[in-house]
Amino acid sequence: MATNRWPLFDYFPSLARSLNPIALCNGPTPVMHAQSLSENAWIKCDDVCAEQYGGNKIRKLEFVFAEIKRSRAERVITFAPSGSNAAVATAMVCQQQDIDFDVYTFPQPNSASVCTNRALIDHYQANVLPRSNFLSALSSWAFTLQRLNPKNYFMYPGCSQQSAVFAYINAAIELSLQAESGECAMPKDIVVATGSGTTVAGLSIGAALALPGCTIHAVQSARTSLGPIDVCSLEGVKRFRQRAWKTLKHHSKKLSTRHDENIVWHDSYLGGGYGADTLKSKFALERGKTIGLSLDPTYTGKSFAAFCDLLTKSDDTALFWNTHSSAPLPENLKHAHLIRSGVPLTPSLSSANARAPRM
Repeated sequence: MATNRWPLFDYFPSLARSLNPIALCNGPTPVMHAQSLSENAWIKCDDVCAEQYGGNKIRKLEFVFAEIKRSRAERVITFAPSGSNAAVATAMVCQQQDIDFDVYTFPQPNSASVCTNRALIDHYQANVLPRSNFLSALSSWAFTLQRLNPKNYFMYPGCSQQSAVFAYINAAIELSLQAESGECAMPKDIVVATGSGTTVAGLSIGAALALPGCTIHAVQSARTSLGPIDVCSLEGVKRFRQRAWKTLKHHSKKLSTRHDENIVWHDSYLGGGYGADTLKSKFALERGKTIGLSLDPTYTGKSFAAFCDLLTKSDDTALFWNTHSSAPLPENLKHAHLIRSGVPLTPSLSSANARAPRM
């Protein structure tokens, strides 16, 4: 079994000193052979990467919080949809690290997973600052006077700092070691949800380094742009990838100047937009349950639908990267009976139990 937690640094030893990630995950995460779907189907289970809350955000926060700790920040400030996975993960880690957390939120379509996330954000004592729409949340985050305080750290939505890309370069190398040790077949295709783009950028580079001939299928989960603002696009992914490759090149002169173009972008699964169900995603969520997968309608439901479609079109080995958390709810979580019934929680429930601000 592959056991090296940071195989990225075997490739680039000098990078370890500058990134120095903190351990938040239990890794490597397992791989599962989904034979009931296809003999060629595999699942990478990042949903169980940590006991309290799993998913791709925790992997990314290992690298981002190393940056936060180096800056000696006492407060993290971001903006996010009201039921954001990233907000849950960040709130949890901030509580663990004794750092305050402010999140400007904007509405998203209600679902059971969104209601659960709202309650988790409350449970981890985030200071929730509701706004009426995306642009209002963005402007509040961008222009707050809190930016004058050097002890505040401003995080992009989705934990999408540039350092987060390295988390999924590391993850792809981790997968290659699992394949080499016989834990799974070497994939020719990896299907993954994409939002801010750092996960896909990292997997693309990691595949170029350690998974020869592998294609990354990025399934779009949000609108491409909002006016002049790039929200979820292949161009955004490429910018993250280009900057990360430049950093790797600095740490290894043997690295080629250009990386593989190994991303296929899928925009046909988005449907009505961010968080909106589609017929395919609803079917995918139900099909996922039959093999023990906990998925959500915003990201992994749509990407799993794309994965199932790919299995019908290709005989190559394919892997679905599960980026959703399947961690059980905390026993003492308030309003759990409302969450399980899918009743939306109001913003005031999140803000009422917020941690007292530092003076």
